[in-house]
Amino acid sequence: MSRTSYFSLAVLALISGVLGWALQVILVSTGQSLFVFPVTMAWTLGFCFVVLAFASLLLRSRTQKVLNLIRQNPWFGFRTLIFAKSGSNAGTIFLGVAGGSLIYISGRPVFSLGAFLPTLSVFVSAFLLIISGIVAEKSCLIRSDNRGDKNA
Repeated sequence: MSRTSYFSLAVLALISGVLGWALQVILVSTGQSLFVFPVTMAWTLGFCFVVLAFASLLLRSRTQKVLNLIRQNPWFGFRTLIFAKSGSNAGTIFLGVAGGSLIYISGRPVFSLGAFLPTLSVFVSAFLLIISGIVAEKSCLIRSDNRGDKNA
């Protein structure tokens, strides 16, 4: 399985940011209210951040115990890797949509603090989810015996 490239995360964030900004523009131009992220979405993203960080730390401690001849469960590492990759991709999408919404909300003539703060909390939670996903993916890295292999 290949590592998550930072370029693909940046492109995904840019595309979702444009879509988030366009969603706000379309909603306001049709006379509807702004889309405001619920605060519980930030809590959910924060919970995913905590679970992913805990799984990463647990995998790291299990990997260090392997050196003491305790058997490592490869399926736990694989599930943690899949959760890390999906967490960083989902965090990137939420980061882009929240970033596009923040740009639109900040550029309005009438500043709405009630729409800005929940969107900012989703933005920060999504950023933390991306960071924890990348760190957890790095902790799932298995060193190969062959030093010339760059994909291990």
